[in-house]
Parts: sequence; C-alpha cells; structure tokens
Amino acid sequence: MKLALVIEKYDPSGGGAERSTRQIAQELASRGNQVTVLCAQCPIDVDGAIQIALMPKSGKLTAGRLTRFSNWVQTQLMDGGFDASISMTTAVPGTILQPRSGTAIETMQRNLAIYPTSSRKIKQVFNLLSPKKRTLLKLERQTLANPMVRHIAANSSYVARQLSEHYAFDADRVTVIPNAATLPDFTVDERQTWRTQVREGYRIAEDQTVFVFAAMNPMLKGLTPLMIAFARLVAAEMPVVLMLAGKYKKQYVDQADSLGIRDKVRFVGPTNEMVKLYAAGDVLVHPTFYDPSSKVVIEALMMGIPAISTSYNGASDMIVSEDGSSRGRVIQ
Repeated sequence: MKLALVIEKYDPSGGGAERSTRQIAQELASRGNQVTVLCAQCPIDVDGAIQIALMPKSGKLTAGRLTRFSNWVQTQLMDGGFDASISMTTAVPGTILQPRSGTAIETMQRNLAIYPTSSRKIKQVFNLLSPKKRTLLKLERQTLANPMVRHIAANSSYVARQLSEHYAFDADRVTVIPNAATLPDFTVDERQTWRTQVREGYRIAEDQTVFVFAAMNPMLKGLTPLMIAFARLVAAEMPVVLMLAGKYKKQYVDQADSLGIRDKVRFVGPTNEMVKLYAAGDVLVHPTFYDPSSKVVIEALMMGIPAISTSYNGASDMIVSEDGSSRGRVIQ
C-alpha cells in the first residue's frame, strides 16, 4: 500500500510524538508498504527507508504557516495517489487520526495549570489573543468534523476522554490503542554493569535511592514541584539522588541551589541511552501537568522500575495493572 503519515515536525531525536511517528513509519515500511511522511519541518536525511515530503518555504510554524501546512497536506493527499493516510495531528485530517499529542484544547488548558492561580487568568487572555493558538483550535474543530476522518486511534483512554468531553466525538469512531515502547535486548549481567557504571560515573553510592526524571519540556512535566518534594526527602536526611535527563535552563540549577539540594541532583543532559539510566535508577518520577501517554513511564515499567506520575498522564493507566496491583503511584 502507498501510505502517508502526517506530522508538523518529523524529528526522530525529538519528543515522544516524533519518536513514535518514526517507529510507526519504519514498522509500516518493514511490512512492504511505501511510506511517505508529509511534514513542515524535518532534519536532513533522517530516514533513508522513508520518503520525506517537506512543505516548500517551511519554517517556524506560525499561525499562517499552520494554515498553509494543513492546506498543503490535504492537496498532497488528494493528488498523491495514497491508499490511506494517518495524521498524527488534529491540525490536519487523515483517513486515520492518531493525535499523538492529544487535543489542542486540552493541551492549552493543562498548560495553564503550570502557573499560579493568580496568573492563570492573564495567561488565558494571552491564549485567546494568540493567533497561533486560535488557529490550532480552528483547525482541530475542522479536522474532527471532516468526513475524511474515518476513525481515531487514541493512544490512551485519557485522549479518548478528551475527544468525548471537549467535542462529544462519537465513541464508536474511537479505538484506544495504548502507546507502546521498545527497548534493546540486554542480559542481567549487562544491566548490572550499566547500573554500576552510571552510578560510579555520577558519584552515586549503591545504598542511595535514585529517582530518574526525563523530559523535553521540564516545566510542563512538573520538574519544579518535583524538586520541591525532593528537597523534603533531602531535609529528612534520606539517602536519595535525583537524575535529570534532557535540556535544562540555568533556572533549574539555581532552583536546586536555593533548595539546598544541588549536591543531590545530577544534570545528565540529553541522552540516547535512557535504558542505562533506568538500570541505574530505582524509581521513575514524572509528575506531569499534561502528557497524552508518556513513553518514559512505559519504558520504566518495562524495565521493572516503579513509576510515579499523575492522572493527567495517559500512561498512568499502566501503573495500576489489570489485577489491581500497583507498580507505582498515580497522583490525582
């Protein structure tokens, strides 16, 4: 089959939505399908096996470019001879809609929760005045009403609820296909070696409990409240260490200093070796304000590490197993 995948930014080194899109594209191609990714932004030569169709004169996705991207993709879908299409964004319709980031309206509402109550109204006004945010909401409404969309594959029950609560979308046209993850094969001995190497490299004693946090957007994923909570453990003289994977601005180093926990925090930086951090860690912490279905939680659970997250993370469904036993904690 000739298939099209649609996403605004196709960058496999980016966040969970981008990485998941690449995995889906590669899996479809491995099954003999001809796969083309239609996108507005993409690094050069990211995937030799996948065809990339890049919108002309693309750049930062402003309100105008978002509208142009939606129109350009729909033209490509009509003229490209595709048998089917999968859109990863609610900004553009496809035969199958799989909104990897959830709905735009829920994303905006949950982003407000980051701010103190006193400043949320001001932020909400800015959202209403933002041309880009207004465009996202308009395109989302148009996509969900477009007859081209035959079915929606939600990556969590949380995303399915968003569609129902915000748009009263027909539940019969929504199927929950839980998010998934893959990990490299490794032996028990390799895992122990990684644990030892990482801990020694970051000066962590074996009797210290290591909390692992990883995020592309640490503010949204709850790093500030996490550091405040972690400071209470340090104040109680518990043998704990917090490992932070990802890009972090100086404000978080300063916050660690002001909380008196700088010597207990390890800023790892961006890494492609999360599996080694899981091996070194004891608990995955992801107190996110919003996440349709976090891959880091899924990966940690696959490694047998308990996870702490929130009810605003679609992957939290997996923290409590089907038999009712807990593999961590879900914060309401």
